[in-house]
This record gives sequence, C-alpha cells and structure tokens, in this order.
Amino acid sequence: MRKFIIIVSIAFSSSHLSSQIYSEGFKNVQNLADWNFVNASISPTSSESGWFQGNPNVFPAQDGPENSYLAVDFTSSQCCVISNWALLPVMELKNGDKLTFYTRTLAGSLRPDRLEVRISTDGFNSVWPEGPEDLGSYTNLLLTINESLELRGYPEVWEEQTVELSGLDGPTFVQFAFRYYITGGGINGINGHYIGIDSVVVDELLAVDDLAKKGIKFKVANGYLWLTSKHLLDEIAVYNMVGRRLLYRKLKNNEGSIPLDGLAPGVYIFLAGVDGHRIRKKFAVN
Repeated sequence: MRKFIIIVSIAFSSSHLSSQIYSEGFKNVQNLADWNFVNASISPTSSESGWFQGNPNVFPAQDGPENSYLAVDFTSSQCCVISNWALLPVMELKNGDKLTFYTRTLAGSLRPDRLEVRISTDGFNSVWPEGPEDLGSYTNLLLTINESLELRGYPEVWEEQTVELSGLDGPTFVQFAFRYYITGGGINGINGHYIGIDSVVVDELLAVDDLAKKGIKFKVANGYLWLTSKHLLDEIAVYNMVGRRLLYRKLKNNEGSIPLDGLAPGVYIFLAGVDGHRIRKKFAVN
C-alpha cells in the first residue's frame, strides 16, 4: 500500500511564514527539469547554450559537490554583445514571494561581468528573446549585478542575492530569467569572464495570522488528501516541484479531499484555497 507523508518546510520570522516551493542545487546541469537556455548573443560560438556544469578548478560550488553550480562565460559569443539566458521553470507566484540565489566570479578577474534577473508574467506563453538586445516577454527587470561593468564590481566570493515580487494583480504564472549580458564581450572582446549561480530557491510568503485564523487542518489517508477549515475552502490543487499543476478540485465547503493514487512516487506541493487566500505545503508520495 502506498504511503503519503506530509513534509512541511517553513522558515519563521516575526510575523510571517516562508514556505519553500522550489529549489535547485545544479548537481546535473544537463538534466535540469523544465529549465530552458537561449543564447541570443551576436555570433554565438556554437549551437550549444553556453551554460554548463561548474568547473571546480575555477572555484568550488557554494554548497554541495564542488562542481554543483551553473556556469557561463565569455565563450558564449565570438564578439561584441553576449546575451545568454537561463530560464527557470514556470511557477504560479504572488506579491511577497521571493527568489534567492548565490553568485560570484573569479577573484582578481580583469574582465568585468554582469548579470540581470528578469521576469515574464506571461507564464507558459512567454516569448523567448531572439537577438542580443531583444527581451522577449522578459521586460520586467528585477535586479542587475554590476550594471556598469565595473572592474571588480561583481562579487568575487559567493554572495546571496534576493528579489521580492510586487506589482502583480494576484497569483500569476511567471517565469524568472537569468541574463548574462555583456557588451564589448566575447572571445575577441575585453569584457565578461566567468560567473557561477548556485542554490536557487523560491519561497512563498504566508501570513501567520491568516493561517491561525483559518484553523486549517490537513490529513492524508487512504490515498486522499483531506482538508478541513473554519472558513470556506475554495479549491485544492496538487503541483509538481517545478510548478506544473497535476490535480485540481473546486470546492465550496469547509472540508474537502482530492485523490492522490495517480501520482508517481516523489515530492509534490498541495495548494489550499481558503476564503480567498492560498496556502502551499510540501508532501511526499512513496
């Protein structure tokens, strides 16, 4: 008989709960689930994306095995403008949710690097960039590291970076993008060297007061996820770890359930819609 175990991943602050809904440590860059890579540079050097497994001989990973980070460098292009994109999986997020990651370049590098973090609010319909200055659907700039391409302006040790979402109309399917953007770069240029990205995490912000007031209880039994609440349950949905919805049930009651017997073994996220609020938790199917 298949067992279902609730796994709760929550970090506490003074007034909110933060629930981790996605993480990536880059142990195998060639097999990243639902990531996409677009090299829109001038004169790309090959049909390959230009993003690759980290080289521990340059510097080791921020966490995990020494090569477990995502890397990109000046060889993305022959010359002129590097615009090389790494697109995260599409996720349904809201205001207050956060993207956190670590990045660095070589200590003492004489070729300055730059990284942009952008987002598309078009979700699964996002349009990829097609040229060095084209942004596609990723017109919203969240963060620039070393905007002016200053020498020694990029972190030379692993440094945490965080961006928080705002301005969304409500829960929205979005896609984050890392853009390695170097002018005067490439094999024949003077800018751009080598950067790494590691420990990418997306956290959903949950209000403690809301959770307490809703009086929500969860139970997994007999192949079903059961929910009860003091307030009206609007919906139950189940997502995989890259944000793709697998199961859904509309509700208009203070309790409800959804069958889980069609799920393969693995870790999933369930979403509970409660009186207009959305709450996510992790659970495992064994």
